[in-house]
Amino acid sequence: MTAAPNEATGDGDPAPADPLAVPVGRLPGIGPVRARRLLALGVRTVRDMLWVRPRRHEDRRERTGAPWAAGEARAMRLSIESSRLRRWGWRRSLLDAAAVADGGTSVRLRWFNMPYLAQRITPGARVWVFGKLKSARGTWSMDNPEYELEADDADPVHRDRIVPVYPLSGHVPQRVFRSAVAGALATLPPHTRPPDPRLDGHGTWTWAIRALHFPQTLSEAEVARKRLALEEFLEWQIAMALRRTANRQPPSPPISAAPSILSRVLANAGFEPTGAQRRAIAEISRDLAAGAPMNRLLQGDVGSGKTLVAAAAMAQVAAAGRSCALMAPTELLARQHARTLGRLLAGIPADVLLLTAGARPETPRTQPAVWVGTHALFQERLQLPGLGLIVIDEQHRFGVGQRARLRAKADSPHLLVMSATPIPRTLALTLYGDLDISILDERPPGRMPPVTWVRPPARANAIWDFAKTKADEGRQVFVVFPTIGHPTARDMRSLESDAAAIRERLHPHRIAVAHGRMSPEERDAAMADFASGKAPVLLATTLVEVGVDVPGAAVMIVEHAERFGLAQLHQMRGRVGRGGEPSWCILICRGASDAAKRRLDALVRHDDGFKIAEIDFQARGAGELLGTAQSGHAPCRMGNLRTDAALILRARDMARDIIAEDPALDTPAHAQLAAAARALLDRLGSGASDPA
Repeated sequence: MTAAPNEATGDGDPAPADPLAVPVGRLPGIGPVRARRLLALGVRTVRDMLWVRPRRHEDRRERTGAPWAAGEARAMRLSIESSRLRRWGWRRSLLDAAAVADGGTSVRLRWFNMPYLAQRITPGARVWVFGKLKSARGTWSMDNPEYELEADDADPVHRDRIVPVYPLSGHVPQRVFRSAVAGALATLPPHTRPPDPRLDGHGTWTWAIRALHFPQTLSEAEVARKRLALEEFLEWQIAMALRRTANRQPPSPPISAAPSILSRVLANAGFEPTGAQRRAIAEISRDLAAGAPMNRLLQGDVGSGKTLVAAAAMAQVAAAGRSCALMAPTELLARQHARTLGRLLAGIPADVLLLTAGARPETPRTQPAVWVGTHALFQERLQLPGLGLIVIDEQHRFGVGQRARLRAKADSPHLLVMSATPIPRTLALTLYGDLDISILDERPPGRMPPVTWVRPPARANAIWDFAKTKADEGRQVFVVFPTIGHPTARDMRSLESDAAAIRERLHPHRIAVAHGRMSPEERDAAMADFASGKAPVLLATTLVEVGVDVPGAAVMIVEHAERFGLAQLHQMRGRVGRGGEPSWCILICRGASDAAKRRLDALVRHDDGFKIAEIDFQARGAGELLGTAQSGHAPCRMGNLRTDAALILRARDMARDIIAEDPALDTPAHAQLAAAARALLDRLGSGASDPA
């Protein structure tokens, strides 16, 4: 009976025509055990291995004649003069060797708990070492240096060159992986990829992948990374262009602008819309009338009035006889949207229906209807007849696959996604390249930005006195904690650990509590008491970050503010001052570092969410700013979304030129690029790059 081929090694499979598709188990020095360990790192083929970007490079070239300095990492050739192995018990040992450098300087080498080296580090051996130099009482030493015997390899991978250091787990040693990469590079033909004049001006792909791992200079490694990143960003931009084209097929019935309907919605709002809101409504109206499905991102700062814009779009779609669906990330926000839309769409012939998890769908009295819900809208048994518009709020909370599943419930529906997390331009171009973007960069009239203070714990008494004064005046107070339960760290504050003390400080005011461990009914009841003023104080976690609208809220107190991102704190700050009265955001910083305090000071200096998002993005990256559901699929293996803005813009321009020249990407010159972009779309569509 013939054994099944080994999945990790590829044994039994025919040799692939593509040298990058060769299983790593076929590389020299990689047996079945190491192949399985590499598979655990996601490394199955030569392509996977070469696409592991080095975390850094170490210059292990010998610097003959350069002065030695304590603390520097240095490579050198040594002659072993003596060595001695000492043991303590059966697990502890010390190999102590005396060596001399070519210039005559003595060095003491020590390896702890590696007794097997005694068979190799012997008197008379010539050895290369790399490690950090120490100096004590005139004696030079190295502890646990990396080593290689000079006689081991005529063409060494680990010595006398710039070597890569990879982000690996402990199951795969650096030396093993580095040797495997060198072996993989040796299998590549001179022209692994077809020539591409647009990219090869920055170096061929084969040159770049070699220079990324084993550069001649440290600067060459960065040049190679940028060459590969440009190709990566270009593939992404092409994929987004293809998806944009696909999303506009098949055609959607045009929906004409309805001035009387829009006037009714704006009248229901009770205030004059901003210029940015009118501009966004006009852009959406043009999309709806174009005869192709709309795919638009509505991006606006906290309190910029996105819901009114979405209501205007829904009113036009409903007036044309088609239903709408709005999906929110939490039940609390879904209920709030249902109430707001019920008011804004009053007089529009469409029922506003709420659908939450476990609830039986209501039967609309009218057709069309406006459905508002959470993930319950994904239910397979749920039918949304005549669905013409899908609105997704706080869309970075949802993955690409979820968005696609909701769109599949209708034929060519329009799509409007909204985000109250302002997104830096280069990040928006990357993540949302398949969407048109409308930006709300004005506040509705009457909105005053909150006064923001950063305070140390020593000011706690004054903070709680201030909060009680505002509660006495009939204003509401948010208190937000990073955690719910009793913390393990001694100095950490949590909602449950501080609740009793806060109740005592703010007595006799009633305090409501809302957090993620409560049932939706309990949370809704607490929020209702807070919004109505029955409970002037709300203790909560970050579930109040998004969409909670309490016009009477005047004070936002955030404990351990240093533990939150700036964009997240800006979102929480936006929960107060929504009624036009003065308001305050007090950030209690318990972090001792100056960096934490400087970061929070950015909120004192800026109330522009787009500026704050840029600062947060540069400090923390896309994953922290948006969450992994949206940023996790971005092209970041070689590219850096924070530092590669110029490459992103260049890739966008290149993609536009390519699509204009060859819309279907069916010419031989674009075959490689088209295959890579379509493979990326397949991964996105299947959810392989979509954590949701």
